[in-house]
Amino acid sequence: MAKDLKYRVPNFKATPTRSPWHTRRIGMIVLAVTAIVLVGLFIQLGTKSPLNPSIMAESLIPKTPTHFTFFRILEDQERRVSEPDIIEEARNIRIGRPPTEGRFYIQAGIFKSKQDALSLKDKLETAETIKAAVAMIHLDFSTWYRVELGPYRTLGDAEKIRDFLRERTLDSIINTRTPP
Repeated sequence: MAKDLKYRVPNFKATPTRSPWHTRRIGMIVLAVTAIVLVGLFIQLGTKSPLNPSIMAESLIPKTPTHFTFFRILEDQERRVSEPDIIEEARNIRIGRPPTEGRFYIQAGIFKSKQDALSLKDKLETAETIKAAVAMIHLDFSTWYRVELGPYRTLGDAEKIRDFLRERTLDSIINTRTPP
């Protein structure tokens, strides 16, 4: 039997109705974001006011430079040879350039107590047969004892001794000094 399609209704879908909670949720989110922004602005404005106690306290404290006399005194007399300088020196020797000459010292350790420095010096002299010296450094409020090896004429010589110490798990640095 034939169907009559003249009065047929196409797939009719009812429009979904939104619950009243949906509109309230959106309103609450907008209100919360607005409150957060306003609180942030008030906090930011509060820190810029001249009556803020933390800013007033900072302005009353006299600004004095920090004193690192240990490093400042040593910078006037000596300079640490950096790792890139040592690598560059090894490369220059490989390509045939003459080694850098100077007065190179190896600092094997630095201690607050003289006994620790003498202990390391004795260990180096007895077990490793390396001549070491203990240098005392007086600063404003403290005294340090530094265990040094050297002087060595070239950076290559100092690096060989440093590698020897590194094989025996003793880390060290190389310094160069300006003549007094």
